[in-house]
Amino acid sequence: MKRLVNLLIVTIFFSGCSILGHMDELLTLKAVGDEQAAMDREVGQQKKKFALLVEATKKDSFLKDYSTKDKIRRRFGDPVFTRPETKDGQELELWLYRHGTKFSEGDKVYLYFNPTANLMSWEYVEAPKKEAESK
Repeated sequence: MKRLVNLLIVTIFFSGCSILGHMDELLTLKAVGDEQAAMDREVGQQKKKFALLVEATKKDSFLKDYSTKDKIRRRFGDPVFTRPETKDGQELELWLYRHGTKFSEGDKVYLYFNPTANLMSWEYVEAPKKEAESK
């Protein structure tokens, strides 16, 4: 019995040492896991905001409700990218919004702003539907 207790104590001691010996690696893994969870939350929020934007663009009141860059940015977040563009002879700024994880094959919303930051027009581009694979 005494041997069993001694064996148990030695086993606990050495297992504790191995955990302490790899504490840096364990903390790194925990940090990576926490970072991944934060990224997942951010992508989830982007997906929700994009879905709200798509629904808003389908309403007749979109231009009235979201007439400026500030209103759009506050409600739907920052665009994926912006660039200057000429459309119908007007100098405009293009904002692109898209699904958080579907880069080229997802739906897109293009917003066009004049130099005074007012929304001039928008375009919702639905992703092409994938054809069912033949069996």
